[in-house]
Amino acid sequence: MQYIIVKLSCQEGMEKKSSLWYTILKRKERQVVLNERNGPSKGSAGAVRRGGLVGGGPAGMKAAIISADRGYDVTLFEQSDALGGLLKHSDYADFKWPLRNFKDYLIRQVNKRSAINVHLNTKATPELLKQNDYDAVLVGIGSSPLFPPIKGLAQSHAVPAVDVYGREKQIGQHVIIIGGGEIGMETAIYLAEYGHDVTVIEMRDVLAADASPLHYRSMFQDAWEKLPNITTITNAKCTCVAPDEIVYVDNEGAEHRQKAESIVLAAGMRANTDEALTFYGTGGKFFMMGDCSHVGSLQTTLRSAFSIASII
Repeated sequence: MQYIIVKLSCQEGMEKKSSLWYTILKRKERQVVLNERNGPSKGSAGAVRRGGLVGGGPAGMKAAIISADRGYDVTLFEQSDALGGLLKHSDYADFKWPLRNFKDYLIRQVNKRSAINVHLNTKATPELLKQNDYDAVLVGIGSSPLFPPIKGLAQSHAVPAVDVYGREKQIGQHVIIIGGGEIGMETAIYLAEYGHDVTVIEMRDVLAADASPLHYRSMFQDAWEKLPNITTITNAKCTCVAPDEIVYVDNEGAEHRQKAESIVLAAGMRANTDEALTFYGTGGKFFMMGDCSHVGSLQTTLRSAFSIASII
């Protein structure tokens, strides 16, 4: 498989109001131009191909758009009442407006394509997809919060960070967030802006270590440092969760206890691979895309969906 990258000239880029990149994928003796509609995707008998997509998050929406533009009739299944997946939390945090705008853009692009039939409040099952005899089945069911093996965590009322947004009134005044990565610190800012007193426990010596180092990282740090009701504890490992407190050990081995009315978990995500694999064999072709294949970033999720939808 050979990849060729072609960039438009400056003049052509100005005419399109931006500098666009096109990727040309040569597969066997056929070239597929990504980002451009290749014409109807038809079978040997000339019938328009049909695609079943599972999951209405960024991967599912992007794949639906590309597939429809390539001539597929697409059916997109989403088990909740709205498209967006994990991007829906951006509806509640003012500082996440770029992500919210991008989510809304994807939704508009899906809705404007008559070849995409969206089924909300519909949990797709292998049996359901088999009934429709799809030429290709693309699964993008994302990831779920990771619950590390901390004593008492499974029996506690700890809330995953992704479930906090829009439910801040159900969270106690004094909050402990286990995990000070990008998601943990964004959640800390969100709760602090609603008046909660937040303490973040992080194993590493750097907060939001997974945030982009280009511009965003320094702006992000300035944002949480300006909020007096955020306390951070680094080089600390949570060892036990009780109903109203957590126990952690610092890098010198000393044990500490921290009181809390609510505990929020931001210890990472795990790929929903096992569930995604249950759809294998439900269509002529089968692909997993985005976080259900490998947990990554929004960029890697979109690249995955874009690439797969461009070659089916």
